[in-house]
Amino acid sequence: SKNYSADFYNRPERFAYGFMAGGKYFHVTFVTLRQTPVRNLTLERGELLLTFDSQSTAAHLFSRRLDDRDLIFVEGENGLLRDQETGSLWSRTKGVAVKGPLKGKQLDHEPAIITFTHKWQLFHPDTSEVKSGKP
Repeated sequence: SKNYSADFYNRPERFAYGFMAGGKYFHVTFVTLRQTPVRNLTLERGELLLTFDSQSTAAHLFSRRLDDRDLIFVEGENGLLRDQETGSLWSRTKGVAVKGPLKGKQLDHEPAIITFTHKWQLFHPDTSEVKSGKP
């Protein structure tokens, strides 16, 4: 297996983060992820949180549903996320609350993959591109 560095991703338009929600395929390009690294998505049958770290090129997808409510996330301090409902601070890579009323709670991680944009579109021609909170 090849060890890819951040330099490999220096043409962000080539890459996408692909996932499935509510039986439909979606993708978001690295260009869009770099512009908005914290995204609260409202998709069919799901409230999702998409996070991106441009230095490590790591992307993560979580369900925003926790204990019968949907949380909304914004950038917090020191690279953490903050939910607007309780002010709790969350790890953007693990989906775990590290400080605040929800400390110790964890969001469900959703399956997704980093791939070449054109390959994702080839295998999933009905994919919807996420450009904002809604595709």
